[in-house]
Amino acid sequence: MTDSRRLIAFSSCPPAEANRPPSTPGPTAQPQGRPPVTAPEAEQDAVPGLLGSRSRASALPRRAAAAGISLPPVVEELHVPSLPAHDGGSSLRREPRQAPGPGFRVLRWPPTRASPAADAGSPAHRAGAGSQAEPDREPPGPGFEQVQGALDAVDPQARWRVMAVPVLPEGVSRLVVTDVDSTLIGQEVIDELAARAGARERIAAITERAMRGELDFAASLRERVAALAGLPVSVLEAVREGLVLNPGARELVARLHARGDRIGAVSGGFAAILDPLAAHLGLDRALANGLEIADDGFGPRLTGRVRGPVVDAAAKRRALSTWAQDFDLAVGATVAMGDGANDLLMVEAAGLGVAYCAKPALDAAAAARIPVPRLDALLALLD
Repeated sequence: MTDSRRLIAFSSCPPAEANRPPSTPGPTAQPQGRPPVTAPEAEQDAVPGLLGSRSRASALPRRAAAAGISLPPVVEELHVPSLPAHDGGSSLRREPRQAPGPGFRVLRWPPTRASPAADAGSPAHRAGAGSQAEPDREPPGPGFEQVQGALDAVDPQARWRVMAVPVLPEGVSRLVVTDVDSTLIGQEVIDELAARAGARERIAAITERAMRGELDFAASLRERVAALAGLPVSVLEAVREGLVLNPGARELVARLHARGDRIGAVSGGFAAILDPLAAHLGLDRALANGLEIADDGFGPRLTGRVRGPVVDAAAKRRALSTWAQDFDLAVGATVAMGDGANDLLMVEAAGLGVAYCAKPALDAAAAARIPVPRLDALLALLD
């Protein structure tokens, strides 16, 4: 873990102009001492999302000063446009759809030292980043409580959420480990399977309590899987075909791989669902529960039992550690992201633990929070 931190503020209410491309691309005047920022339209290899966002010096400190309110003077502001839905194609084995994502704004103190276009992920660039690192990355000025109060006063409609985020080591590869259900994808797979067994309402209530930390996860999973006994294996394919990735999932994976980082997914759900998804997205690691299957003479069916040890909170933490060792990375260079109590141990163990639109227990414990439903918002905490 690092003691170095910087302030990050998210707003889910971007200005209307932030979601409109400029009418005429051209050079933009840059603040003194800041590297030039290439417009998204000029980037040949732009990945949608934060890689194509526009960055500028924020006017909020000036507005705050005019109102007699103190804000740190050097602020980088990113306006991130909306993401359209990805329809998943029209092939017989359709790839997962991706839900549309809202636009949002990010403020960062101190700003990054390179433009989005400059971070091409090349080994030379990343090696240079380490040599240029500033020894003191503590954010200047007041702490996040004071900044939160100032932003609420200066820009009340934006509903900023401010946090002090640990800064990961620079110039090295990183490992991101994400939860799957309600994080990488928008569904809880166990609930979708239970719907095929006519038990959706009952199972969804148990899932919700388990994600809030009110039930033992392993015991609750076995209870929920028992309700699936007798379902034909074909329901797994049907649920896979109905998967919807959360907004920004593709953009996050592409950006991490572009800069040489690794990404894995660990799930309290099922390998029969996760493994094909991980292969499709190009994830570097994947871990989930096995489902026991038997042929009763009428075809293969779910027995209602989990095969092998349950992937619970402790197993997720072990996966984080094991995968970091596999890639020869220190735990301080890892990121863990999830939404429920089952993710708490790995989020606490990572160099940067992130709560993604999370349940209260995880939201309160995580070092950082993504309050907007965009997975690529994680890049604002890393870049």
